[in-house]
Amino acid sequence: MPKIRAISTIPATLAMAPAAALAQAPVPIDVLCIGPERARACADSSFAFASGDPHTTFRNAVLDPSSFGAGGVVERPIVLSEVGAFTADALAGVDVVVITQFETGDELLPCEVALLRDFVEQGGGLFAWGNRVPTTVMDVLGVGEATACMARGFAFEPVDHPVVDGPFGVAAGGVSPIFACVIDGLPAGATTLVTSEGEPMAAAIDIGAGSTVVMADDEWAVTMPACPAASRWQASTRTFGLNAFAHVAPAEGFAYADPGIPCAACEADLDGDGALTIFDFLAFQNLFDAMDPRADFDGDGDFTIFDFLAFQNAFDAGCP
Repeated sequence: MPKIRAISTIPATLAMAPAAALAQAPVPIDVLCIGPERARACADSSFAFASGDPHTTFRNAVLDPSSFGAGGVVERPIVLSEVGAFTADALAGVDVVVITQFETGDELLPCEVALLRDFVEQGGGLFAWGNRVPTTVMDVLGVGEATACMARGFAFEPVDHPVVDGPFGVAAGGVSPIFACVIDGLPAGATTLVTSEGEPMAAAIDIGAGSTVVMADDEWAVTMPACPAASRWQASTRTFGLNAFAHVAPAEGFAYADPGIPCAACEADLDGDGALTIFDFLAFQNLFDAMDPRADFDGDGDFTIFDFLAFQNAFDAGCP
């Protein structure tokens, strides 16, 4: 699936500026987010960062030119786009990848893991958050799975690290209990940024030339109490989030080189295991019964026998 340009922060006045002025404009930070096709549903929206309602306030803070933009805290503006699958083509021209909570049962394909790991090793950034997101990215970052998920508070660690004490200020203090997880183990060299009852909930991990941040919670970044999700967005979490984006963004000039890892999205692989089996038929049946948009295989907005036929054709066509 091609990248969908979701939001651009370049003002219209800049588009009309003389060529000499444009030459001086800072290069945007291109942020590629997982899209609503795979992000966990939330009421009539999803946890997709570039387009989902729960992240509206956080997204607006990131796109505010006083945060990222000419004259802002960080001079480079941020541009968001989103995809349903990570491929080498999707990662071309990207600086930072954002992964939020996936829909239950959906995981990164092995080829997506390999591509994202290579992307970070080459110098790209990765910012991932969500209750069970550490499990999603464990093979990319070398972290343990999300565990001990329950109602728990958390606190920012007083460490000398730019995500806690960075260009947007200091993230300090605690956050009242919410449903969240902790990370069952961090690789050597990781910096623990947030803890809950002495266990790591968020960490910064450098891999090769790139930087990453992972957080085992959703609610710190949302302001829409639905799905269910109780908002814990506040000054300290805002500082944490903006510092994290600034930290993982590579310097101007970063360009991801295609490593030659084939990874084409397979429409009929609904259970995301990289193979077409009877379990994909069962997954389709469950999605169809729930009237999930992913079961609308003929794209007409209705759920009919023609969706079954379209799925069968996609299954028979096989994966690339």
